[in-house]
Amino acid sequence: MKKFLSILLSLAVAVTAMTAFAVTASAIDLFPDAVTAKSGKEVEKTMSSMSTKTYKFSVSKKGTLEIKVTHTSSQYVTFVLKDSDGGVIGASNSEAKAGYWDRSAAYPRDGVFSGYKTYNLTKGTYYLEVYSSNGGLVSFTPTYPSTASTEKRVSYLSATLEKGSTLQLGAVLSDGKAGTAEWSSSKSSVASVTSKGKITAKAKGTAVITAKVGSSTVKIQIKVTA
Repeated sequence: MKKFLSILLSLAVAVTAMTAFAVTASAIDLFPDAVTAKSGKEVEKTMSSMSTKTYKFSVSKKGTLEIKVTHTSSQYVTFVLKDSDGGVIGASNSEAKAGYWDRSAAYPRDGVFSGYKTYNLTKGTYYLEVYSSNGGLVSFTPTYPSTASTEKRVSYLSATLEKGSTLQLGAVLSDGKAGTAEWSSSKSSVASVTSKGKITAKAKGTAVITAKVGSSTVKIQIKVTA
């Protein structure tokens, strides 16, 4: 009986250890050599025969991941996208301009492949495993929603006024109707603004006029010349 209980206890410990291992396994364990690939930046790698390289994408919000691929080789290169748990994600669309796709494998024509794959993703971390059958130059450019956006945006509008001149501003709401805004100036000694949006240029310098309607604000930089 004691021997039987000892065997049961050993099995319970073994099962518990296996369960704990499964729970604590992470993407670091699954993809220890993953290299971060930034959105919009080309990745170029000369791969040896039968080699694999893994790349990491940090997607900031729901959107589309596009991978534009080119490679030179006499055989195929596979591109397999996985989530942080190692699950394979299927492409939503793919196209080849030179060569052809066979599921995840990109086959060249006359030694050259060119094409793309797209994936519909949610916010999270993803991994692209690139495998080359017989080596060659592989390059791809990933494009996906990321926090490191290089897109330029307007900080505020600007206008130049001569000292003593005035400018009447007004607010138009998103429904196309005129609205009442709260007006303020960052430097009233340079450019003041009334409650109705009338700006008066007082002295040489720069001031920022702010119009606020609810939680929405618009800023106008006023440069006053002598």
